Amino acid sequence: EMQEADAGRILRESLADNSLILEKACLQVSCELPEHAVTVWGNAEALERIFTNLFQNAGRYAHSFLHIYREEEAGQVRIFFVNDTENLKAEQVSDLFKRFYQTDRSRGQAGSGLGLTIARTLAERMGGELKAEVMVRHGDKEPGRTEENVGGRAPKGTGETAGRDETGKILRLTLILRKTLTAADGIE
Repeated sequence: EMQEADAGRILRESLADNSLILEKACLQVSCELPEHAVTVWGNAEALERIFTNLFQNAGRYAHSFLHIYREEEAGQVRIFFVNDTENLKAEQVSDLFKRFYQTDRSRGQAGSGLGLTIARTLAERMGGELKAEVMVRHGDKEPGRTEENVGGRAPKGTGETAGRDETGKILRLTLILRKTLTAADGIE
């Protein structure tokens, strides 16, 4: 059932519910979400499933960090799940949402290859979308973000190189949902 849903609350709860998966993967996790409601037009159960699938994907395939943040504008809420990756190639991005696709079967992860497919299908049923892109990271900044839109600092986790080469690959999954306008948006 479609209705107003607080995506921020559901995301925070899903993060808590999936913290063990992320902890076992030894990921540095950072989450930039406001304390106020992030109200979208959607289905709360579908949002919970989408977030769970995205956390499980990060737990299986992220190398050292997961950074979550959101942007709101023009009637949309965009929620970004960003992680570093060692094995994903840019040409594989179009395959990520295919049923049963797994990027690295040799890691022995217990995935079915359906998580991102299901997440995208649920997003589309709510009138939203789920996109993926692979970028090259240089230094401690996430590609596509400037110091201005992260409060004058690089996102937490994106600069943790521990002596490794500071060039790497970043996977950014973007969930786009329809924003429900509220009094905070100037609507009475």
